[in-house]
Amino acid sequence: QSKDISDNGRLYGEIAYYRRWSESGTMPETSIKLDTESFNKIYDGDIAYIPRGVEDMYYLDNEKLGLEEGKIYIIDLTTGIIYALSGYTVENVDVHSLPMYKAVANGVTTAPKFAQAEVSGSGDNLAYAGQEYLKDKQGNYVDAEGNIVDEKDKVKNPNGFKIIASGDNIFKLYNNGDLYGRGKRGAQLNTSPEKMKELNQYEWQKWNVPLEVGGYKKIIISPSGMFFIDKNDDLWAYGDNTVQNKLGLTGGQLVDYTGREATKVNLNGKKVKNVFSGVNSTFLITLDNEVFAAGLNSNYELGFGDTRLTSCFEKVNVENVENIDKIYCSEHADCKLTVIRYNDNTFYMAGSDTWNILGENKIICKTFTKIFDGNNGPDIDQDIEDFSWTSQCILVKKDGTVWFAGYQGYMAGGLSNEKSGMLTKYADISDIKKVFSYGCSGAILLSKTGDCYSLGTNGNLGKYASTSPKKIIIPDSLEIIDIWTGRSWFFSF
Repeated sequence: QSKDISDNGRLYGEIAYYRRWSESGTMPETSIKLDTESFNKIYDGDIAYIPRGVEDMYYLDNEKLGLEEGKIYIIDLTTGIIYALSGYTVENVDVHSLPMYKAVANGVTTAPKFAQAEVSGSGDNLAYAGQEYLKDKQGNYVDAEGNIVDEKDKVKNPNGFKIIASGDNIFKLYNNGDLYGRGKRGAQLNTSPEKMKELNQYEWQKWNVPLEVGGYKKIIISPSGMFFIDKNDDLWAYGDNTVQNKLGLTGGQLVDYTGREATKVNLNGKKVKNVFSGVNSTFLITLDNEVFAAGLNSNYELGFGDTRLTSCFEKVNVENVENIDKIYCSEHADCKLTVIRYNDNTFYMAGSDTWNILGENKIICKTFTKIFDGNNGPDIDQDIEDFSWTSQCILVKKDGTVWFAGYQGYMAGGLSNEKSGMLTKYADISDIKKVFSYGCSGAILLSKTGDCYSLGTNGNLGKYASTSPKKIIIPDSLEIIDIWTGRSWFFSF
């Protein structure tokens, strides 16, 4: 609990001090010899009042580790540093860890060996050096010297990476092709049963491309598996295939499929350009602009026109494939539909509107049918900025307003009287640009100014669990520019 560290001298200030160092790659400018009250005050927002500040703190078992009895030690898994709860006094300064002791007593301020050593900081000029491209603090694209350039001339950050989040795990894909992952032990982290016990799920693990795949042009991480498009534009896959063969394997492949070995998907010679995969289904776009699908089809969600089972990937009759922007597959087991978004901001759906988001009567679209066009749902397609659709629809309009429709149990608080079809506007929130699903019972909203709001009753939202939008307290030192969510966590820059 927060009080366990906030009631013990400079402990929570010291923890936050090293976390900032770990996250930024630069030693904080705070004087390490400040008095307890002043030192802690600088870090009030980092640890003491934010649940995530203590969620990676664990007590050590003194007996098992042979440590002195009577002393209480905790380890911060974010940095790997061990702290003594009661601390020591060195030169009249209250210290709790060996790195801080050395800094105060001997002036040794070299960076500790943090557990998360993947720090990609590149100095003050390039504020978001971890990003795939170099940017300054104002978000402008810059070159290696910090000069502003046009987007067409944007420069790859040699230390940059992009975040790929899915299910129980999170990955960092570096510009040089290296991939690191952390989270749940299993197939998605490419760990065999023999290696499973050795895996530290709190540290970034170097992930190796399966030998059978060789090099790859693109990697797609789904909620329960991995897809690769190799150098020949062939598709490979591994992971959970229990939902109606959503990896599209042939009968022969299924006999020997282990879930851990990448298998080349048989598409009868078709080459693949992109993959969109959810909990229940997978959609492919081929190089010759056709759409193929596999997976659960009990409510017409694959768009075939019927509910037949698929034994492998089958073609879906969809027009203007070259103009598809994104295919939203279900991220929730009970959400039996698929939505296609085109680059002209029109939307098409296949499946069942189980939760009456588009109208009072449950709409079933056997093939992909236009929605939010005034016939199926209100005529608002050109107003939509972003949306999340599980058993609820959380829709963000281009004017920054947020709207709700669907199941009433998780996110239906704080609504106004203003309606648009089945959608109802939230009363006290505006200027939102993006929504991120958080399991099936929560969402995170990101505003245009970098403010974050939690929404929903997901238990992992802690004190921010609420059916109404609730602003998340963000430390002053942080500027949120993007968010990634999994089934029970969210991760932000």
